[in-house]
Amino acid sequence: MSSKKIDENPEFDFSKAKPAKEVMPKIMAKGRGPEKSPKKIQRTIRFSAEVIEYFEKMGPGYQVRIDEALKEWIQQHR
Repeated sequence: MSSKKIDENPEFDFSKAKPAKEVMPKIMAKGRGPEKSPKKIQRTIRFSAEVIEYFEKMGPGYQVRIDEALKEWIQQHR
């Protein structure tokens, strides 16, 4: 372990920082990879607090569950 105190460390000079794609070109060239499902469209939509609370109580992934519930509703109402 270094005996240097935290307050003795020099501040980082961000003007000398390089972009990640320049420092790690092989890793950064890979990107996100293929989509697992068709691309989704980002929109801002408002739901009642009751709806959000209901889906959030089920844990992480509540947005996916809302999407699935809406798809099911569409199928039933065609």
